[in-house]
Amino acid sequence: MLNLLLSTLGMMGLTFAIGFFVAGIIKAIANWADLFAFYKLHQLEILSLKKTSRPLEKTVPGFVAMPKNDIYKEKHRKVSHFLNETFHSLKPRRRITA
Repeated sequence: MLNLLLSTLGMMGLTFAIGFFVAGIIKAIANWADLFAFYKLHQLEILSLKKTSRPLEKTVPGFVAMPKNDIYKEKHRKVSHFLNETFHSLKPRRRITA
C-alpha cells in the first residue's frame, strides 16, 4: 500500500514538473507572437528610426568621431527611448482603484 502511495506521489510530481515545462514553452511562444505583432504594427516607425540613426554613424569632416562603444550606447539609448515612448502610448491612461 505504501508502494502505491509513493508511486502515485511520484507521478503527481512528474506531472507537475511537465506542466511547468509546457507552460514555459507556451509563454515563450506567446511572447514571441506579441513581439512579432508589435513589430508588424509599428514597422514603419521602426524603419524610420533605423534610417535616421544611419547618418549618425558617418563622420563629418573636421569633427572627431566617437569611439564605437559610444556609438552603440547612443543607439541603444535612442532605441530604448523610442520603445519606452511607444509602450507608454499603448498603456491605458486610466488608473484602476480597488
